[in-house]
Amino acid sequence: MSDMSIDRERFKTIKEGCAILGVSEATLRRWRRMGDPESFKVGKITYFDIEQLREFLLEKRIVAADNDLPNPNPVSYNAQDNAHSINTDIEDTYEKGQGGDAHKPPSNTEPALNMKDVNELLQRTINSIKVDNETLAKTTALATSKTKEIRQYEQECQELEKQCRKLNYYYIASILFIISVSIGISWFLYSSKIIETGRANTEQLRANQAEKSITDNIEEISRLKLEKEQIAKNGEEKIKLLERATEAEKKQLQTELSKIDLEKSQLESKIEDLTQQINAREAENLLLHEEINQVKIDKSDSKEADPNVSHMDGK
Repeated sequence: MSDMSIDRERFKTIKEGCAILGVSEATLRRWRRMGDPESFKVGKITYFDIEQLREFLLEKRIVAADNDLPNPNPVSYNAQDNAHSINTDIEDTYEKGQGGDAHKPPSNTEPALNMKDVNELLQRTINSIKVDNETLAKTTALATSKTKEIRQYEQECQELEKQCRKLNYYYIASILFIISVSIGISWFLYSSKIIETGRANTEQLRANQAEKSITDNIEEISRLKLEKEQIAKNGEEKIKLLERATEAEKKQLQTELSKIDLEKSQLESKIEDLTQQINAREAENLLLHEEINQVKIDKSDSKEADPNVSHMDGK
């Protein structure tokens, strides 16, 4: 396999692998000699599979649980920084085994590690994983509790929304009922006023008719009186003629006088009837005027008590 045929998107050099893992080249070369992560060479250049580097980095994402280090916050937990911290501890442990010379070029002889330090580091790593698991469990429980609270709050909001809708319906129904009652009362008052006005107009019409009838009767009485006077005058003339007339003429004049007396008595009877009618009409007219005045008084009192009714009458 030549260098030109390498897929540079998938396979990375040592320097690129160090940038991905966040460690030094010495640390990555040491891990490679220990067999993880796997690599291969093309000529003098060593390549790593980027997928294997990512899996290796995922395995190294742990937090050191040491009393000298702060407990990581599960919300602001940075896996790459914790992995870099653990890798640094491992690198320091290796440097102790090498006598503190971390930058010394690797020899062909495999260096001997201090197993006690490695065991301590592994124990710290295990403790850190336990702490992370406990923190994750607490965070999960807290999230579950908050989820239940949110669902309960959503249910309460839905119930409140239903109650608000019912209140809106009741409010609208109350307003419509009040409007209907107001319209009914206004129409009743307006109809009552129309009836009172019609009754007053009827009474006024009757009074006018009575006054007209009285005037007609008075004119009729005047005409009858004139006719009576004319008949009496004719009778007097007949009596004067009777004094100067012969026997035959006297008989004829007496007959005419009898007719005149009869007509006179009839006219007097008519005059008496008309006078009674006039008196009755005047009494009726007086009663009608009293009713009209009472209606006017009631109307003025109702206007003072309810100005809205007078406003509708004006319309």
